[in-house]
This record gives sequence, structure tokens and C-alpha cells, in this order.
Amino acid sequence: MWLGVQEIPFAEDSVYVAFQTGNVDVALSTIDENNQAGDVLIYFHSDDLDADMEKVKALGGTVVLPRQKVEGHGAYGIFLDPMGNRIAFWQSDHPS
Repeated sequence: MWLGVQEIPFAEDSVYVAFQTGNVDVALSTIDENNQAGDVLIYFHSDDLDADMEKVKALGGTVVLPRQKVEGHGAYGIFLDPMGNRIAFWQSDHPS
């Protein structure tokens, strides 16, 4: 099931392009100082971003970018797991 494509501005000169298929959402980002060519950042859905980011710290991870608001869409936070993998949580303003 194809639902569409949406451009989501999230910072000055940065844009996500979100592909929504109904079962899996995929987003591509512009290249900037936080997103280099070849980087892959997996986002996991969060119902409570702040609590999940605190749990990351309690389990030995490191928060590298605390809650960042994407106006009109939601918020995200980026962390390193104990093995050093960069991962993110996403909390939508419009949960379905």
C-alpha cells in the first residue's frame, strides 16, 4: 500500500523526505554536518521520548542529541548504544 511522499523541513537548509508505505516509513535526509554520505540512522517509534532517552542512559547508552522539536511533526533524540551504534527515537505529534 503506497501512501505518499512528504518533504519535512527540520533545520535550516535541511530536509527529510519521508516515504510512507503503510507498513514501513522510510526517510532520507539532506547531507549536513550531522548527516554525512553513507550514514544510516535508524529511528524507533517512541510514545514517551524523554523517558526512553533516560532509559538509554540507565542501560549504558550515551545521549548525543537530546530532544529536538520538528515543528508540526514531532520530536527526536539521537543516542549511541553501548557498542557505539548511532540510533534515534521519534515521537510523532500525530500518532496514528
